[in-house]
Amino acid sequence: MNIVIAAVGRMRPGPEQLLLDSYIKRIPWSVEVREVEARGKGDAASQTKQETEGLLAAIPAGAKVVCLDSR
Repeated sequence: MNIVIAAVGRMRPGPEQLLLDSYIKRIPWSVEVREVEARGKGDAASQTKQETEGLLAAIPAGAKVVCLDSR
């Protein structure tokens, strides 16, 4: 099994990075983190559209998708 974590933004050094590294070490499968950046200019709707397109492009063909949201 290969796991791809696609997220908007860059992971900065800190507690979140340490936690991610800890989990990746414990998982017996291949884990790849793909960071998506949308540097578009414009309104919030345009930015959201670019981020969505980046996330969709990061998903490998035939993959099962699990979406996580803070809500």
